Amino acid sequence: TENAEKTVPYLTTNSPKSTTLDDVYIAVKTGKRNHNGRLAVILKTWFQMAKKQTWFFTDVNDENLQNLTDDHMINTKCGRSHSIRDLCCKMGVEINTFLTVSKSRWFCHFD
Repeated sequence: TENAEKTVPYLTTNSPKSTTLDDVYIAVKTGKRNHNGRLAVILKTWFQMAKKQTWFFTDVNDENLQNLTDDHMINTKCGRSHSIRDLCCKMGVEINTFLTVSKSRWFCHFD
């Protein structure tokens, strides 16, 4: 192990900065057709543990979900199809929002 530390720079005796939930920006790509199904399950389960870190990117405004997520719903204004153009548009909004608004060190994407 002593030789490994000399040859592999990331193996050091100094411990790296620990990661907490606040270091993670969680983006969930969704659409209107999933608001009452998949999204409802997420809101009732793991979202409860990561409300502040989780943002939902969708294709419509939904006041009910906006309230349930503490205003963490973002309408991408992208198309609703599963075309490459519409999917890339949503992903682009997710990444751009992370890079311009978030101070988190990590980006986590759910689709």
